[in-house]
Amino acid sequence: TLFRSEEGRGLSLEIYATQDIQEGEEIFIDYGQEWEEAWEKHMLEWGSSQEGKSFDYTSVTKMNDRGEIPRTITEEERNPYPPNVFTACIFWEGARSFIDGQIRDGSKFVFSDTTHDYSAYWPCRVIQNLGNQGKSFKVEIFDVSDWSDLTKTDWWKRNGSPHLLTNYPRESIKFFTKPYTSDQHLPHAFRHHIGIRDDIFPLHWKNRPRNEETQSLK
Repeated sequence: TLFRSEEGRGLSLEIYATQDIQEGEEIFIDYGQEWEEAWEKHMLEWGSSQEGKSFDYTSVTKMNDRGEIPRTITEEERNPYPPNVFTACIFWEGARSFIDGQIRDGSKFVFSDTTHDYSAYWPCRVIQNLGNQGKSFKVEIFDVSDWSDLTKTDWWKRNGSPHLLTNYPRESIKFFTKPYTSDQHLPHAFRHHIGIRDDIFPLHWKNRPRNEETQSLK
């Protein structure tokens, strides 16, 4: 069966039990023979493939849990973050705010509860550690759509008004993973599609005329 690429959820399946499921009973999912063989091969070869190798990768979850103090630009020059890491700051006033380029007070940018709306985080860099035991910073907010490259010129800089915030709280700065640099993208990480057995689909789903399939590919 051919599926066209569309926005949204794509292919979804509803699962029905063919027999009663007892309380506490474990349910298994068969990923298919091809997946099993690929996994077994990966398990046999992974140890030898990693021998003598090291990857410049750090878990941002661990960095956030440890409460690491963000590095200033000067500190980054001497001790850069791993290539998968960047910092982002809570900001909600829009790309066209404060176009005069003045340094503004950033102390208000704190969530009032423990929930996190990750869409409120903007790429940022720490300009200066203002002391107070690493609880207050001067930061620059970036208006960029590509978080993997913070060197791209953003709207504020093109208009000569970099967005600088002072008295910015440490709790509103988080470490994030750049796109396509998470641990699942490390060399030799196991990634394989999950198969679906042909007999799981009704026959009338699989009787599409060959000429119709050919037309859909044009």
